[in-house]
Amino acid sequence: MLARRLLHQLDGPHAPELASLAHTLQYGRRAMKHRRALVVSDTAALRTALRSVADGADLPPAQDPLARAWADGATPDWDVLWKEHDRPARAHLPGTPYQRRSYWFDDEPPPAL
Repeated sequence: MLARRLLHQLDGPHAPELASLAHTLQYGRRAMKHRRALVVSDTAALRTALRSVADGADLPPAQDPLARAWADGATPDWDVLWKEHDRPARAHLPGTPYQRRSYWFDDEPPPAL
């Protein structure tokens, strides 16, 4: 489900750059129990991998040690990936479909205390 939502975001008019997407997913999302690590070199490869995941394909585990550790449930030090690069801005990505919350404003302000 989340793979399809990310794929939709990548195909939209405001698709984030790959570095921003990776940074946001590493630092801006809570790690879930079931994880998938995709190691790609460009957005086209990411689209292909996300389509496979969304279609239920059984992809081989990532060979990268950091990605494999994360997929196996560890909390890796993502800083090692960014220490030689400027950290990109976080991307606006779809949230998980697992937490549904509604937010609204009342038509009238609350009474004064």
